Amino acid sequence: MKRFLAAAGSVAALAAAAIAILFFGIVSFPRGVFSHTYQSVIQDKVRYYEQTKGRRLILVGGSSAAYGIDEERLEQETGCKVANLGLYGGLGDLFQTQLVRANLQAGDLVVLAYEYNWIDEESFTTIPADMVMSGIDDDLPLYRFVPLRQWPSVLGYLFPYAAKKAEYAKNPGEDIHHTLFDENGRLTEDRPESLLLDYAENPEAQNPVDLAGRHVSRESAAYLSAFRTYVERRGARVVMAAPPLLADAVSCDPEEFDRIVSETEDLTGIEWISRPQDYFYPAEYMYDTVYHCNSEGARIRTDMLYADLDSHELTADWR
Repeated sequence: MKRFLAAAGSVAALAAAAIAILFFGIVSFPRGVFSHTYQSVIQDKVRYYEQTKGRRLILVGGSSAAYGIDEERLEQETGCKVANLGLYGGLGDLFQTQLVRANLQAGDLVVLAYEYNWIDEESFTTIPADMVMSGIDDDLPLYRFVPLRQWPSVLGYLFPYAAKKAEYAKNPGEDIHHTLFDENGRLTEDRPESLLLDYAENPEAQNPVDLAGRHVSRESAAYLSAFRTYVERRGARVVMAAPPLLADAVSCDPEEFDRIVSETEDLTGIEWISRPQDYFYPAEYMYDTVYHCNSEGARIRTDMLYADLDSHELTADWR
């Protein structure tokens, strides 16, 4: 029996080694295949976050955070550095939130400003392996932020990832990364106009947000409650803020958003610092999706976020 167990252990160890070699070979070579893609900007965002010293305001969210914050303006208003980790809903709320662990320091303030699908069960129980793996590309240290329970999804996508990598190596497409973002992962695209002025008549643009009958899932509440504990043990603080949202996309009673705020605070212990309805913007301040601000909308949203931070006395000792 002992001989059998020893043999079984050896086989398992060899299998694990073979999988590890296969994994690192596929993700590491060739290098930089996805470096031109939108999702690869997450590498720059994390690098800037890791290199930034002193007290920081750390913003987490989807593309509404990337398109809805003027980082330089917020730095001038608050007097502290801003690390905006928000990039793309396709990377998932779980993975983007995990990135806070890269360099959280005492005195930091984490602002969670997710789009409203964060309340759903799968938001913090799954990762979209296709987007996460192509976003990480060959920046292997970022894989440490993939929770252990999500590794079966990553390994299960390994061969489709290899095929996708081969396809992109032959036909990379447009360089979105360096066209829209600077070296720190901050959006530089000038967005003077709105592409949503005809939202009601444009089916392709429509993405209604309806919270009626929906609740903060047990899974989301459990993850965020544990995340709050982690943040506070590091001597930092976490709050929640509303994302910008096209007013025409709201398809339920606005009081439903207030209910979600109350549920969140009750279930997670995380304070909301903003009133969601204040962030329902007319089309003239939005860009190309219901969560994306144009340049003027980003300025307005930045000023409103600062006002919310200030009204909750979160910036009093930053200057």
